[in-house]
Amino acid sequence: MKNLQVYNSRFITYSDGIFTIDILGGVDVQQIERMISTLRITYKDYPPLRSTLDLYNDNQSDKLIRTLCDKWQIQLLEVSKSVHSMITQLESYKLERLKYPKNHQENTFELSQEEEKTAKKYLTDKNLIQKLKNDFQQIGILGENENALILFLAMASHKYENPFSVLCLAKSGIGKSYLLQILPKIHSLLLTILIMTA
Repeated sequence: MKNLQVYNSRFITYSDGIFTIDILGGVDVQQIERMISTLRITYKDYPPLRSTLDLYNDNQSDKLIRTLCDKWQIQLLEVSKSVHSMITQLESYKLERLKYPKNHQENTFELSQEEEKTAKKYLTDKNLIQKLKNDFQQIGILGENENALILFLAMASHKYENPFSVLCLAKSGIGKSYLLQILPKIHSLLLTILIMTA
């Protein structure tokens, strides 16, 4: 991965002397059969080209190569080598992350000893579900405790290897959007507690 610079899992840059390609949003390791990426490609002092495509899809990759050739009048062979080298290096990075996921975990925050003690106390409470429901009422969710609890737990599961998915079906104006907008406003302690257990 000599041309690949990994700043973090969400921002990767490939540079090979011809192009500088920023992979915005990183590479999704959950989808093994696809490599959907948002690319910002710069060449010399020209304005960058931006594109979102599946790098494993030959038609989309070939279209990207042709677009780069046409846009900046570069030889097909040079562009093809550069793009395929980037794909190969991204694939190696993706496979490495799949083989050794623990090496690539990013800590977004650290808990103080007091926060950790509070979190453990909160988590081990026999009335955890009731406490969550009470907190929902404190932030303004009334009469939707069960739905709010299900949605909150699904949102908090994003740190797990297999996160939950939820489909909300109801008539218009029932309050689906309201729940999704207000749940993230729950006191940060609740989110910290559930993320900490991941």
